[in-house]
Amino acid sequence: MRRKLLLVLAVLSLLVGLSVAAAESASAALGDLYGCTPYATLASISSSGHRLSTQGTVCLRYMGGSTTNNWLDWEVVARFKCYRDGVLFGDGTGGCRWDGHLRLAESDSPTKDEYFAWPGSGSSSFYPDSGRIYGAYSSHIPDNSIQGCVRSGRVHFMGITGIDYGTYNMADMCTPWRKASDY
Repeated sequence: MRRKLLLVLAVLSLLVGLSVAAAESASAALGDLYGCTPYATLASISSSGHRLSTQGTVCLRYMGGSTTNNWLDWEVVARFKCYRDGVLFGDGTGGCRWDGHLRLAESDSPTKDEYFAWPGSGSSSFYPDSGRIYGAYSSHIPDNSIQGCVRSGRVHFMGITGIDYGTYNMADMCTPWRKASDY
């Protein structure tokens, strides 16, 4: 009887250990995006008979870690799109360029802030879509709340015929505050 009881306890202990490990890894998958804001208009102008705008989103990307070891790695990811008269716009000679700061804030730690410029200072091209812009990577205590933001962003609008519409400030955008372990 005692052997059966020990065997049952050993099996239960193993199952509990497996379920804890499964729950830990199932909460966030490596490289996946979480907490993304809906795309929103961050800057808009009217010029030369056209309405130019840029929309953006900001997310958090899970980079690994362990609640057992008391750390989780997260990174801010942003994406921007360029529109002329409500239609995605850009072909290299015209479209948009973006720059600003990706910020990863934690409830009781210093803020991580990284400058971004897309497509980068070496390129003179303008695009309809930035693709994913990665930055502001940091480790966090699982119970601390984190937030990803795009701050002090700017967009440069350029017409395909060479009309330079100028550079404009974008509205700041942030994900909701959530515990690092709640994703």
